[in-house]
Amino acid sequence: MVTATPSAFAGDRVWADTVDSRRAIPASLEHADSHGADASGAWATSSAPTDRAEIRIALPPPALRLPHDSDPDDSDPLGLSTLLYYAVGLTGHDPRAGRWPLHRAVASARCLYPTECQVLLPHGIYRYDAAHHHLLKTAELDPGSATRLLHDIGARAALVVTSRPARTARLYGDYAPRLCAQEAGMTVGALHLTAVVSGLDVEIHQDPDILSALGDGWLDSDTDTDTDTDTEYAMACLAVAPRSGDALSGQTWVPAELAKVVRARHSGPLIFDPVPEPAPRALLDDLARALATSPLPDYSAYLCVNRVSETPCGIYRTVPGDRGWQLIAERDVVPDLERIGQTDGRVSLNFRSAAATVYLAVPRARAVEQYGDDAFRRVHLAAGAAAHRVTIAAACHGLAARVHNGYDAAAAHQELGLSDPGETVVFQLAIGRVGNHAGLRLPVVF
Repeated sequence: MVTATPSAFAGDRVWADTVDSRRAIPASLEHADSHGADASGAWATSSAPTDRAEIRIALPPPALRLPHDSDPDDSDPLGLSTLLYYAVGLTGHDPRAGRWPLHRAVASARCLYPTECQVLLPHGIYRYDAAHHHLLKTAELDPGSATRLLHDIGARAALVVTSRPARTARLYGDYAPRLCAQEAGMTVGALHLTAVVSGLDVEIHQDPDILSALGDGWLDSDTDTDTDTDTEYAMACLAVAPRSGDALSGQTWVPAELAKVVRARHSGPLIFDPVPEPAPRALLDDLARALATSPLPDYSAYLCVNRVSETPCGIYRTVPGDRGWQLIAERDVVPDLERIGQTDGRVSLNFRSAAATVYLAVPRARAVEQYGDDAFRRVHLAAGAAAHRVTIAAACHGLAARVHNGYDAAAAHQELGLSDPGETVVFQLAIGRVGNHAGLRLPVVF
């Protein structure tokens, strides 16, 4: 069943089970040390079962460089091939037995990839099939109705980000909604950044009424409605159109060689144990600029600097629009990090070697008051979009950024000195240079 009402991400219980809880990891995850049958459907087809005749559109090859100055392909005037590939496409392949074989442009817990991208065009709705770099038609739409929908949001195409929590729940149980919401937010951030760099105007829509209107007539048409085991939830929509101006705004962070950076981005090996060497000072400048222009600005970022050249160790803070870091406390941050980052009494990763660790906090109390049960989805979209920018900024300097939820939210609030009692940390990202490890990542090129 598919729905535009994200009930799996609603209510007090999802906060208690996924953010506030200090429970041990699920037993199923503890023994899941390979990419086995549980995850086989998450990356292989990227589509739901259907009885309809399959209609596929093979997308042209994506651009090899971003930003690019080549003329658009006549068959793809918006450059959707490049946009989808560098935001939700397959960028790496590990051919070794017993490994997670395929890797997308956005980080995903255990490479389960519950997030999908539907593309609404005047002539139909298409699911992006990342494994083949195709658009798979999932529903016919009345051209007049589709055109009106796109006109209402000022778009030539609408990218609807959806999530299938059942894929992640196979390993993570009722912790899955948090991982899926985080990944959806990072996917929104990836689509937004890639669209901007590709020369498109883009606007993010989160309102459930807009999502319902966009999905009316097709969101419940491509799965078996007799079961809710693979319910698909609409998380956000991005309206894209050709840019009205000639150049990027000076207020937008645009990484040089974004295509190369996305292909190089990674989260490090299974055990995140970075090389104990300092990161360049330029990393902090890129992080600040990236976060300053994140598209959904309802969050604040805290940075624990441990090994960064020409920068005192300590805790720093920034908010969207600041373009710089404010020093909160100058001190050795390793004791703070090890108090925050504990799971079942054990430190969750090697903070002593990490160059820096970013924490993203959201105004939870204010969001709940404003949005009620929808607050969980909205704040994770905002923080997730920012988290993707953190991973890209790290990759610009050859560093890995690992999203790791093994931390105590209450301890993070205290040790980081969060100024608002209604704030809650929802992301922890450790940054460092990973050494030679037993890893193999071959590029995927279409």
